[in-house]
Amino acid sequence: MNANTLITVILDDSVSIYELTPRFEQSFYRFEIEENQPPQLLGSVQAHHRATEIDNDQMVYTLHPNTDANEFFIDASTGELSSIKEFDRETQHLYKIQITGCLQSNSSSCDETEAVIVILDVNDNAPTFEEDPYKITISTDIDSQTELATVKASDVDLGKNGQVKYELLLNGNGNFKINEFTGELYYVGEAGDLKINRRFQLKIKASDNGVPSLSSETTVIINVGGENTNPNAPQFTNFRYEVTLPANVPADSSILTVEATDADPGPDGEITYKISDNDAARHDRIHQLFVIDPQSGEILTKQPLNANTDGPIIQFVVEAHDKSPTFPRKSETVVMLRFKERNAAKLEFVPLPKTVFISSEKPVGSEIIGISAKTVVENDFHKIRYGISVPNIADYFEVPANTGSLRVKKPLIEGRFPVTLTAYIPGTRLNATHSMMIVVMTDRDKYPVFDKLSYEMKVPISAAFPVKLEPLNATLSTGHIEYSLYQAERLPEGISVDKVTGQLTIFEEFVSAFDGAGNVFVVIRARNVDWPTFYSDAGVTLILSDTSTTLAFPAKLYRLVIPENKMQGTTLDPPIEVVNAQEIGNVEYFVEPVDSLFSINTRGELYLKKTVDLEELPLTSQGIVEINVVARHNGEKATTKVQIKVEDENEFTPVFLEDQYDFEIREQPKDGQALGTIRAIDEDFTDKGHLRYQIVDRSGAASTMTNILQNGTIIKKPGTRFENGIYEMIVEALDYVGHSTEIVVSFYVQIDGNARTPPPEPKEISEIWNIENNIIGSRFAVFGLPNRRWQFSIGEGNEDGIFELREINDTMAEVEIIAEPNITATNRKLEVEVIDIDDPQKTMMTNIEIDLSNAVSTKIPKFVDKTDNIQLPSNFNPNAVILTIKASQSEGNSKIRYEIVEDKNNIFEINPTSGEVTFAQNDKPKLPGKYELTIKATALDVPSGSAYSTEKVYAIEILPLSDNQSVSSTVPAEIVPEMTTTIHQEEGAPTAQEVDTIPTESETDTTLSFTPTEIDIVATEEEEVPTSIVVSSLPTELTPDETTFGETPTSAFTEEMTEPTPTHIIIPLFFEQPSYSFMVENQRRGSKVGEIQLSGAHLGSNLQMEITPPEMAEIFRVDSETNEIFLKKVPESSQESQEYLFNVTVFDGENPERRAQTEISVSMMPFIVNPSEAATSGETMFPTSTSQEEASLSSTVESVSAESEIPENEAPSAKPILTSTTGISTTDTLIDVRFVATQFTATLPEGRYSNAIISLKPAPLNKGMPPGVVYSIDFSTTMKNETFPFSIRETDGAINVFEEIDREFNEFYEFIVTGTLKEGDQEISDSVLVQITIEDVNDNAPEFINAPHVIALSTDISVGSVIANFTVQDKDEGAFGTVTLSLDGELKDYFAIDNNGILTLTKELSSSLGDKMNIVIVATDGGRPALKNVHMLTIELYSAETVQKPLFKESEYSATVSPNSSRGQFVEHVVAGIDKFNYAFENSYSDLFMVDNNGVITLGRNPLKNERNKQYLLNLTATDRNGEFSSAIVNIFLEGPTVAQIPTSAITPIKGDPTCEFKSKVYNTEIRENTLERRLLAKVEADCKFLPEDTSVLYIIHQGSKEFEMNEKTGELFVNAPLDRENRTLHFVVVNLTIVTPEQSDSNVRSSRQSGPIIDYARSKLSNNQALIVVKVLDENDNLPVFNRTNSKNEYVFPVDWQFPLKPIGRIQATDADEKSNITFTFAETSEYFSLHATSGIVTLVKSLEHADQEVYDMEVQAFDGKNTVSTRVKVYPLMPGVNIIVLTAKNPVEEINELAVSRELTQALEMDTRVLVKRIFVNEDNTFNREKSHLLIYALRKETHEPVPAAELKEKLEKLLPQLQSSSNLNIENISLPAVSSKLQMTNGEIMLLAAAGILFLATCIAFILCLRFCKRKTKLEKAEGEYMVDAESNGPRPYNVELISRRTAQSVLAGRELPNPFEEVKLSSQSRASLLTSSGMIFIDGQLDRSLPSIFSASQHETIDSRSTGSHQPQNSA
Repeated sequence: MNANTLITVILDDSVSIYELTPRFEQSFYRFEIEENQPPQLLGSVQAHHRATEIDNDQMVYTLHPNTDANEFFIDASTGELSSIKEFDRETQHLYKIQITGCLQSNSSSCDETEAVIVILDVNDNAPTFEEDPYKITISTDIDSQTELATVKASDVDLGKNGQVKYELLLNGNGNFKINEFTGELYYVGEAGDLKINRRFQLKIKASDNGVPSLSSETTVIINVGGENTNPNAPQFTNFRYEVTLPANVPADSSILTVEATDADPGPDGEITYKISDNDAARHDRIHQLFVIDPQSGEILTKQPLNANTDGPIIQFVVEAHDKSPTFPRKSETVVMLRFKERNAAKLEFVPLPKTVFISSEKPVGSEIIGISAKTVVENDFHKIRYGISVPNIADYFEVPANTGSLRVKKPLIEGRFPVTLTAYIPGTRLNATHSMMIVVMTDRDKYPVFDKLSYEMKVPISAAFPVKLEPLNATLSTGHIEYSLYQAERLPEGISVDKVTGQLTIFEEFVSAFDGAGNVFVVIRARNVDWPTFYSDAGVTLILSDTSTTLAFPAKLYRLVIPENKMQGTTLDPPIEVVNAQEIGNVEYFVEPVDSLFSINTRGELYLKKTVDLEELPLTSQGIVEINVVARHNGEKATTKVQIKVEDENEFTPVFLEDQYDFEIREQPKDGQALGTIRAIDEDFTDKGHLRYQIVDRSGAASTMTNILQNGTIIKKPGTRFENGIYEMIVEALDYVGHSTEIVVSFYVQIDGNARTPPPEPKEISEIWNIENNIIGSRFAVFGLPNRRWQFSIGEGNEDGIFELREINDTMAEVEIIAEPNITATNRKLEVEVIDIDDPQKTMMTNIEIDLSNAVSTKIPKFVDKTDNIQLPSNFNPNAVILTIKASQSEGNSKIRYEIVEDKNNIFEINPTSGEVTFAQNDKPKLPGKYELTIKATALDVPSGSAYSTEKVYAIEILPLSDNQSVSSTVPAEIVPEMTTTIHQEEGAPTAQEVDTIPTESETDTTLSFTPTEIDIVATEEEEVPTSIVVSSLPTELTPDETTFGETPTSAFTEEMTEPTPTHIIIPLFFEQPSYSFMVENQRRGSKVGEIQLSGAHLGSNLQMEITPPEMAEIFRVDSETNEIFLKKVPESSQESQEYLFNVTVFDGENPERRAQTEISVSMMPFIVNPSEAATSGETMFPTSTSQEEASLSSTVESVSAESEIPENEAPSAKPILTSTTGISTTDTLIDVRFVATQFTATLPEGRYSNAIISLKPAPLNKGMPPGVVYSIDFSTTMKNETFPFSIRETDGAINVFEEIDREFNEFYEFIVTGTLKEGDQEISDSVLVQITIEDVNDNAPEFINAPHVIALSTDISVGSVIANFTVQDKDEGAFGTVTLSLDGELKDYFAIDNNGILTLTKELSSSLGDKMNIVIVATDGGRPALKNVHMLTIELYSAETVQKPLFKESEYSATVSPNSSRGQFVEHVVAGIDKFNYAFENSYSDLFMVDNNGVITLGRNPLKNERNKQYLLNLTATDRNGEFSSAIVNIFLEGPTVAQIPTSAITPIKGDPTCEFKSKVYNTEIRENTLERRLLAKVEADCKFLPEDTSVLYIIHQGSKEFEMNEKTGELFVNAPLDRENRTLHFVVVNLTIVTPEQSDSNVRSSRQSGPIIDYARSKLSNNQALIVVKVLDENDNLPVFNRTNSKNEYVFPVDWQFPLKPIGRIQATDADEKSNITFTFAETSEYFSLHATSGIVTLVKSLEHADQEVYDMEVQAFDGKNTVSTRVKVYPLMPGVNIIVLTAKNPVEEINELAVSRELTQALEMDTRVLVKRIFVNEDNTFNREKSHLLIYALRKETHEPVPAAELKEKLEKLLPQLQSSSNLNIENISLPAVSSKLQMTNGEIMLLAAAGILFLATCIAFILCLRFCKRKTKLEKAEGEYMVDAESNGPRPYNVELISRRTAQSVLAGRELPNPFEEVKLSSQSRASLLTSSGMIFIDGQLDRSLPSIFSASQHETIDSRSTGSHQPQNSA
């Protein structure tokens, strides 16, 4: 075939060819060359010019000089481009050059183009290892399959050339293996086979996948060391982290936080997180999208995420690494991100251009463009219908509803025609719109014309970028075309269009922004350069696809979850496919090992090969099955690891190993002594070895005397004593979901000579718990001593079960209030027992005093209404609401009930729930005057029974009647009577009356006056013209110049009406609100913004709506028919929220005077990620703000006048208080209080909340509000909800949710919030609507509705027959409520069931099946995880011979009915054949049981009390139509309380239904404890009706202890034995009321008292015939005070620094079991150094111990409770050097020493509480500082007594541990020494003794010398001189001088001139001793010189400026 065309080229000779410049064929060229190639020709460029084509000139090509251009050469004449060197892609892979083409004759006539040269990769690089060799040290005790290290080799080549695989060439005798894809090296040998000092040398080869393949090798040296210093790898808390994300997630959003723990100490236990680098194909993309905080594990987005391009699932691996320096370890987890499926259906157009150019000559009926819309529901595609909306001027186009094609409707004319294309699905609200401009051209030759309007082009993301796509061919008759990207600024970088050819070029940056997946829509514009106003657009859809054929999985690790017992064939989600599987094609998948429980299909879906039972898996597997998935294709192979966690279904309950546990006690056990051990087992995988044991509270005498440890060991509780007898209790074993089993434990006590000895005094601790706000959720921490393991349990004080105890760790537990208490007092007491697990004899009791006074005050309701005084007109409406009382709680959501407590005139009544006050419907006159009534508001907390109330007085005045009485605006709107009469129109009245609307109170602040309603206007004529007038609200802001509904002013109401002409009433149009506010998220073209409400529209015709100003009409459009506002186009977005304001005006085309206007506010919200809440749907349409009721008043109106008065009081109303927007003189100066939006919204998933704060949109309530605003909820708007689970914080408007939220109960909450600001005596307020939508979560399992339990079938029934139809419902919505039905059981293959519940037969039945078949019908919903329910179905088979007659398969059937069953409860289902039979009971026990014609037995009525706990034998007969019958016995046991009931046969029916009820359900009485005599406590009485004379009433104790006795005939309750308040404060006695006939014996009537542990535990709530007697035991002072927190000797020990300042050093504590006991403390003897506070027990140091010499101060302290006195010892030990302090020399600087770490390590080593008193810089022997060493002053306390250890003993113990201490990084001890004791001469004790000895020796020598002199000179006698000085003392000893020779004056002169010698002795000290001496002396050397300005080491100033002391709990540290 041939085709010809004619081309005409017209040359314009009038233009010189040299006026035009040359033009290149392309504005962008791309060339390729492989690396390592020699210089060669790359290609050529070509520029054109008319002069060169006619050979009048030549083109000259040159390169612009730059770095890249130096590597290339261009032929100047031909344009051929060549390379001049070899290229290495790894060095540079892209070169960019600029080329110029100029005319040779005119070098200024040029054109430029750009060229890129892409260097292609070849496999020229071998993989390179990061290390060579690798060196690893492992321990001998590592387990098999332990990961040792990861070797990594990198290859810089691309694609397959850069993919690396690993191979282990030398595997260490098979002890090691390597993952060929990740390089992870594992030890696979047997655990324990490694020997120390063994060495392995492995060789690993890394190869790439290039052709030919290149490789390299490395060596791994593994040394086997000793002990494993890092035995634990990090462990993630979750097996897999799965998060659901919204469709769009912005950058920098927090997605989730992963968490791992490591039990190793030090760096071995420090963890860092990273995203795995081995995630194969998506490795780069994952790191582009996400970043993880290495310390916290928080994962954030780096780029925006989109469900279309990134979804539906993103999966990657996160690693946790420890910081071990010797053997680092890691673990992995999988993060799976799912994008939320939009539950709400959505309809939208596929991308369409906004402008279409067509010719005016286009024929009628021809297609302009095809249009298509899409929806998320595939089945709805064929239902989509299309339409077009055009203005009258554009009625040239049409769209057939079914075709989706825009066509020409009639001949076209030139112009621009706007049209709106619509798509919708009939019967739904789904619709979409697209606005388009159709340009009809007559100058067609000037418009560029594309060959088509839309293009699709594929972009291969694995190509060598940049990539040039196919050119777009647009033609133009006149002019030149230039191509450009439309709105290129909105597109990401990396895309350009050739302005000459229209060819798109895609760079790598563009693809990176879209992850190589999904579609991108761009618009190419072709413009006529010569006539720029002429252009055309074409849409291009870029399909980003991966064309790579490399075989690789997206992730190296997958973690999937499947519940156990799933049926064979169950598939796992998500599929595990290789990247780009569809492009590669024919990929085969395999599972290794082959014998695994799982297999895989060709789609990559793993499925079960057989049912998996978790209990069959080994415990070491932790329930995880590990497999490898292998993919193969054309000889290539890829592998990934899959870990599948099998979730436990909890099929089993715990089972005790014995039926009952009995233990014998032969001698009195000690506190904490083990009495026996019980054990239970649970076959569930999760529960093996993890059961919890607990003693059931008050289940027997033993329950109060024992505790049970979690290993099942029962121990004696401290402070208790066993007496001879039998003790019983119930012990519960619980699994992790709460399934439990109970068993009775008995103790047989037989102790010889069991004399009563006083029990040991328990160690008690008193704490105070102040609860300020919310009671529920409040928590209190309880602590045990450190370094021990403690078990915590609640003792007394939790009788109502409101406290829950949770153990946090070994030394801490937390008590939480989980229910509202019944508050009879504001204080409570709670006991928490703390037992040492390792030494159970060590037990503490924490007594917690709970103060609820502050919390109770927040429960008391407060009146929130603003009105106290109400004035009513004399013509009030007696049926209207006078005022509405509103009260609310500060905290809590209790229902508030209202009642009138005082109304002297008895003329008012109040609605107890709504608070509406009205006139009482009685005959009391309502006369003018003032009335007062007192109203009480009570908040009743139903769960606890507590009630809180408050009262308020209101004044109501009825005004007297006057001639011109007007009703003040203070009257509520409801009190104005409805006006519905006839207007009499007088003669001469106008023919058309135009009525202005009456401003409402919210619109103006003028006082409105109304005339009475029943006054007719006298007409001048007898004719009456009936007229109906509708009076409605106008917009709030009106100016005097505005007249909305005509020019008639308000006074028109009072115009005289004189002429009886027909009246034409203009019905006004008005919007129901003066303004509307909407919010739009994830905005798209055509998105619905909201809907406005218009009144009066149904009376008019041809209504039109318009948006002003015009620029807003370009963004929004309003539909005049539906009143809906839509988004025409998406405005420029930003990261900030934007608000748009515009007006919508409606007018009647036939009557322009009918018009109205409203203001619209639209907030465009950017996406905000809230990681703590579930993702919401992308688009949300918010309802309008608070609606105001339409005021419709039809009345005979005499006059309506407006007075310029400001009302003094606001009218009370149930509606929200709306702030007026009109100007008011008195409020213009006030602060503006206005919410930023007229409505706030939130979305909340259903569930249980505890004081969670709701995130409101568009902003918090307090945004933009002035300070001081008080926020409150208008509870009158919440009454439609039975419960209201929200509260508001008054200060900032934060809304809390605090209880169970159930969407199935209420899916939407709406209420009004008011913000009020007080300015002096005025209040400014604004109200806003808050709407909270409850999102569904999967919390309801499917339910079978009236499903049959037994079906009879004939054995010859045909295959395919329908057997039954099951109805199953799920209360959840959407996918959560979609139910899937399946079958289970051995015989399930014989049947099939579809999701509609139709059960059919699929296989032929045979007699070999027996008489019965059992199958299980499983109903599973669509949640994740799914919830399911099962229904057991029995199919009874009947042969063809016996099918006609009734025949029961069993002669006897059995059934059990639970105690709480009621009428209609299913009991049993029996059948007698396949036909219809008449089933009947011979005796139905007064219709207690009923049977229908299908054989279903149910309860016919509620069983009576005496009918429970009995066995019933019923004879059931089935009879056919022929009278044939069959009988069977049905044995039914009706469970009930274990009380002997009256036999049914003994009951004589009583006519008249006799009934008896207690006059009161609860009786209260009191008695003092220890009362010995028998005493009457209370008397109960019954009120009986229709009681026959021969019957009597008995009162019998149903529950109560043995101390109480009841007179059965009189109802008197006595106490027979003394009661102990400390044992039990309240006693509860339950009394049964029984009617007895003479025929009944006492044995049949009297119930046995419940006293055994099992019966007592099974007691139920009070029934109708029971009453409760509460006996309160009053306290007597019969208990001694008990000292708390003493040591093992029951003494107080306080170690104190000897230079401790004068302040408290400790506290004496004592408790008294008696109530309100006041204990005072005193010292038995007055102490010089210490004082004792009488009430607090605080011991204070009053005199310094610095100069004291006692090592211990022993004192006696006494505690007195007003009657009894007890005493104990108090010992204070001063901490002094040389006594109990030693010095450690550490080789660490001071700043590196952690005192707490040192104390902790010394405490563990010494097993004594060791503390650091001081740490100081080391001082050398030469008195210089050595900052590399430190001195530590240490002391230790004995654990049992807390007494300080003597210094010598402590030094000896530490010296034995010196090798251990020297190796510690915290200690690094060099020397241990005793500090020298400082003195005034700064000498040691040894030096003082040596000095004293030397002095004595010197003195003796002098005396001997003097005696010798005297002996020699005795014979010489000299005369006395100057008196008889000391002559008389001659014989009394040696003389200081010879008084006989020397005068006294001379001797004194000589002696006075001599200097007395100082004693001195040289002592050489070692460096250590010298350092110790200097340390103890406190001398400081600065720059080698002694600083004498500082005081002693223990001085207070040094403590504050130099010393660094530890901060422990002991006094010495506190003082430091």
